[in-house]
Amino acid sequence: MKNKNTARGRRLAGICLAVLGFASLSHGVSKGAEPSLEPPLVREAGLRGGNGHGFDSFELYYRQSSPWLDRHVVDPWLPQAVRARWDLTVGRWRGSDGDSAFVAFGPALEAFPVGDLRLSLGLQPTLLSDYEAGDRDLGGPFQFTSHASLAWAPQRALVLGIRVQHTSNARLYSSNPGADIVSIEVGYGF
Repeated sequence: MKNKNTARGRRLAGICLAVLGFASLSHGVSKGAEPSLEPPLVREAGLRGGNGHGFDSFELYYRQSSPWLDRHVVDPWLPQAVRARWDLTVGRWRGSDGDSAFVAFGPALEAFPVGDLRLSLGLQPTLLSDYEAGDRDLGGPFQFTSHASLAWAPQRALVLGIRVQHTSNARLYSSNPGADIVSIEVGYGF
């Protein structure tokens, strides 16, 4: 079982690296683009590392602006300093009772209240390869991950942040203890 989960984790990491590589190559400067009031970060890729109750977490992430969500969801209801992003994460939880690979994808709201500081809140549906993380049975493979983070995120530069997240299944399964993780993230905004 452990070798099967390790192989799954390697496949997910390979897929994520391919997506990150393709995304960075396919987002060149567009000709004739008009200037916008976008916050400094349009795209970001990086690594997160942290730990939770009985396990360590390692994640690769890619974040990208979402003009459609901004126009149809954020702009009518929230201040101009708030922007929507899509957040894709693949990672691995490593605990004493085994490993679990996961993929999470969903929206995040980001605000730049002071200079290059960024606040982020998000909710991503999450799929786990093994839902027994650490010493916990999370109930099933489909979960939701909510997060709050604070980062220093200057334009076209190294991004440093701290993130607190909670993963649980919103009572889809009979077991729902959830998993909390505190992590440090290092990325690059481009």
